[in-house]
Amino acid sequence: MIRDPDIPADASLLYELQLLEVRERPLSSPCLPRTASESAARSRARNYYFQREEYQDAFQSYSTALQVLCTRFGRPHPEHEELRGGRVKCLNNLAAVHIKLERYDDALETSSSVLELDPDNVKALFRKGKLLSDKGEFQEAMETLKKALKLEPSTKVNNQHVFQ
Repeated sequence: MIRDPDIPADASLLYELQLLEVRERPLSSPCLPRTASESAARSRARNYYFQREEYQDAFQSYSTALQVLCTRFGRPHPEHEELRGGRVKCLNNLAAVHIKLERYDDALETSSSVLELDPDNVKALFRKGKLLSDKGEFQEAMETLKKALKLEPSTKVNNQHVFQ
């Protein structure tokens, strides 16, 4: 059995690399929607950045996932429900990051993008309603929050914020 050499933890290492080949990247990557969705899910799965309050890294991770879902195929075909669902999740996560970074206009725009894809997305409705309320647009905020509450009346978060 061959044993790797023991290298001390604080040792400096010098690597020498040799470039063997350079290939041009194809303009369009023919891959299946499932592959793109899985790739985006891996990027989106980096929620640990958000949990660790590393919001700029979370923003980059979610943006990368969204880019995979949106640009690899142009606009996803309606039959690619999984891709649409992935876009909704990424956009919702981006809206949360925008809020943490105090980019409230971006959060409002991103929540509206979620609602273009999924008009009944309760999380996006709640965020949009709260952001509109914070901007002083009370009529639209109330309509948005009422819709969220109608769709999911048992949501404690909605009940707490709507009736404060």
